Amino acid sequence: MNPIDYELVFDIERSGYQGWWGWAHGLLMIAFGVCVLLNRDRLARSRHPRFALAFSVGWLILAVLFTIVGNGVNYSQYARLRDARAAHTYSVVEGRVEDLEAMPHGGHMESFVVGDTRFRCAEYETASSFHDTTSQGSPIREGLQVRIGHVGGEIVTLEIARGHHPASARRRPDDKPR
Repeated sequence: MNPIDYELVFDIERSGYQGWWGWAHGLLMIAFGVCVLLNRDRLARSRHPRFALAFSVGWLILAVLFTIVGNGVNYSQYARLRDARAAHTYSVVEGRVEDLEAMPHGGHMESFVVGDTRFRCAEYETASSFHDTTSQGSPIREGLQVRIGHVGGEIVTLEIARGHHPASARRRPDDKPR
């Protein structure tokens, strides 16, 4: 039997961290909080200065917590997966895609099975692992021959058998996931 020749279509090491928008959003919230804090007297029109102070300080504290905790968790997930990929401490499953439950456009999640492992992908997920759905142009199709590197079901590499994938799968591994 001839070995199957695969083409790499996703690699977490090459795609990089996808969550920078979250840090930018958090910094905008912090900047807004600083502006409100610095202009609280003018905004309160001297009627409720303690409320203006409490609101502006509360907003600023929540913005800082959101930015550090929320984005820190997201980045640590990426770093964990990237490090597992670099150290080759991830599992590999190879076979045909089965039981594809494609997500309807505007839905929440789709899933599929390769070998004995079920994978889930969500269109609006902030994960750095592969998470494209068929409605976003994912190359995953029922019956497709694939080799997937994963850490607990989170995809760090996706390879598709050459000559067996749709044109939408012909991305370079350094392309950013959508």
